[in-house]
Amino acid sequence: MALGEDRAIDRRSAQQPTGLVEVWALSSHIYVTRCAGHMTDPHADLMIDYAEEMKRRSHGHGMIVFHDWLGMTGYESGCRKRLTAWSLANVSCYANVHMALQSKIVAMGVSLTNLVLGGIITTHSDLASLEAEFTAVLTRNPPGSSMPPPAMSR
Repeated sequence: MALGEDRAIDRRSAQQPTGLVEVWALSSHIYVTRCAGHMTDPHADLMIDYAEEMKRRSHGHGMIVFHDWLGMTGYESGCRKRLTAWSLANVSCYANVHMALQSKIVAMGVSLTNLVLGGIITTHSDLASLEAEFTAVLTRNPPGSSMPPPAMSR
């Protein structure tokens, strides 16, 4: 299954009439989000709440997140503002952020957010590219490993 779904720990989702967000962890510092449809406040709530929990679980190890947003068609502007504000306040908690995107409106929002965050986000245009990076990261940081992920250059 894609992005470690078959090894998922603590899988959660938020289904709304406009779309679906799913989140799951692979270890104390590696997690995945998948968004499809139009993001609304309950979706953003799930993502922020889950990221807060991962921050606590990681015990200071740099978190690595993979966002499969290939199915996202758009978002409420309040969601982008909330996610950006949370990310900016917590950017130092992340070692790497990878996002796969297709929607031009979503890509534009992510591009602007990435500027604010200092370029921490690596974007991917398809699932194969995101999966390749995911596999490389898991090779360096096997699930169950108690070691922090290595520092990555940005």
